Amino acid sequence: VQTLRTQLFLSLNRVQMLIRFGFPWIAEEMVLAAPKRAPKQSLIDAWSPYCAITYESVKLTSATLTQCTVLPSLPDGDSYDGLMLFYQGAGISVEKSSCLQNLIDMSLRCQMPVLAFNQRHVGSSDGYHYSSTSLQVDLAEQSQYMLNMLGQWRDAGRLSKQAKLYVYGLCQGGVLALCSV
Repeated sequence: VQTLRTQLFLSLNRVQMLIRFGFPWIAEEMVLAAPKRAPKQSLIDAWSPYCAITYESVKLTSATLTQCTVLPSLPDGDSYDGLMLFYQGAGISVEKSSCLQNLIDMSLRCQMPVLAFNQRHVGSSDGYHYSSTSLQVDLAEQSQYMLNMLGQWRDAGRLSKQAKLYVYGLCQGGVLALCSV
């Protein structure tokens, strides 16, 4: 009877370990990752009279991330008063139409460029987050990238000399925005 109890206990302990460590690992793919997809060209074309939308791969020190930039149209000679870094929720790709619509809306409402990155393992970005440390590294690199861009665009006259960097996030992106600051 004691051996049976011990075996039952060990079996239940293994099941508990699988649930505790295995299930989150399996579910993580559904929550934190997003499939690769092409940007919806019809949405980009529909908004082209009001803003320019571009996608590019940006090589940071630790990973290559997909960046989406939305630039509202300005009269010739005008410059923007700020630059916004946007963070979307967990596993939301900048190629997703609803995310792109949020970027467009924010850019046009604020009349400033809005940039957003896919995190590692999201959409067409490469890499995989092995821990919160890799996410912290990426957030720091994205922030530094934007600060460098702020200086370059000020010097080039695309931004006014007093332009600031703004950080904005939706859902889990709000937490990422706070962490990046």
